Amino acid sequence: MKILASGHDAGGTNHLLARNYRGEVTFILTGPGSEIAKKRGIPHLSEFRISDIQLFDLVVVSSNAQHQLSDDILDSALTSKIPTVGVLEHWVNYSTRWVKNPNTIEVADIHAFIGAFLSFRFKVRLRRNQYLLELKNEFAGMQTSGSGLLLIAQPLSEKINHKKGNCFCNAVENLLTRVKTDSNLILREHFATNLSECARYLEFKTGLNIRISYPDSSLALDLSACKYVLGIDSYALYISRRLGRKVFSINHKRRSWFAPRYTNLE
Repeated sequence: MKILASGHDAGGTNHLLARNYRGEVTFILTGPGSEIAKKRGIPHLSEFRISDIQLFDLVVVSSNAQHQLSDDILDSALTSKIPTVGVLEHWVNYSTRWVKNPNTIEVADIHAFIGAFLSFRFKVRLRRNQYLLELKNEFAGMQTSGSGLLLIAQPLSEKINHKKGNCFCNAVENLLTRVKTDSNLILREHFATNLSECARYLEFKTGLNIRISYPDSSLALDLSACKYVLGIDSYALYISRRLGRKVFSINHKRRSWFAPRYTNLE
């Protein structure tokens, strides 16, 4: 069986790359997805001739915040009556994930299954979380004695601007008054964020050793140095808790009632 797997956004791509495929798979990845695959040395293409969809027996796609090449591939596969699978890795905006829904929807946790079933009904399948298993195996081989703090950034409602206070610094300082950490503070950027100004400010204010981490780098490595994790509601927060970290959320309200619940700073 020839399989085409396509994605753009980072979260969905991580699940696509970890998924078990029963056949020969070709990855078509763009944007952050391509950057992640490059860092991991996974062969892939970033361009695709839509007419070549007929060469494949199955198409697997992740979902994206905005329309991308993988959405065009999904549309073509559906039009050509090629079986399709959509992979969901989050808990929000299910009704707008795809313009045309894949034949089957895969989720990897019970939270997503509940929400997806309400939106997609009997198309939904709960699969083993291969991405989580990969990270668990990687994490198991690391020393995890650190008690630092890891910030996992996400895009804010407006572009991050440290000088205007539209950043994560206040939340980091707030959490540091509540927990005891060692001298490590890791700021893990999102593909749409730049935390360099925050790093300079927090280093001056806290005296901690600041390290900026990037979204195509190992999440398990960052978690091995930290006991506490701060973020909004990204999938990385869910992974962090599953790996035994104490997780805090900046949001005082979940964006969906079936999403995981974390300790709130407010």
